[in-house]
Amino acid sequence: MFVVAGDPVAMLLVADLARPGGNMTGIAFTTSRLTVEGVRWLQLLIPGLARLGVIWKPQEPGQAHTFTAVQAAAQPLGVKIVSIEARLPTQLGDTVRGVMSQQPDAILVLFPLEASLERGFLASLTNVTRLPHSSN
Repeated sequence: MFVVAGDPVAMLLVADLARPGGNMTGIAFTTSRLTVEGVRWLQLLIPGLARLGVIWKPQEPGQAHTFTAVQAAAQPLGVKIVSIEARLPTQLGDTVRGVMSQQPDAILVLFPLEASLERGFLASLTNVTRLPHSSN
């Protein structure tokens, strides 16, 4: 049994979501496939979406796989990905401010915003910049 806030396939917990194999069952809060759909939805909802800021945590298992899937989904849509590596909740403000200089049209957050500090900061950021955002 597992409960994860990431992609269980990318984390090598299961072989496939439809048929996990072995004695595994559980709930995944986010998967690469759903995140890729998020990129498509953002492109449909934001006319002229050209630059997408992606906030992710490279140290978390499965995040690199999800980030790569987002890049692959964005390329045929003509959307450039601006990487924002959030290493610690306390560094989230620094990383987001750094990418703001690159002027993304929207922000996609690949990890669940668990800490109220993270949720509050992202809410403040999007209110001030008026950037559309999506999070898992």
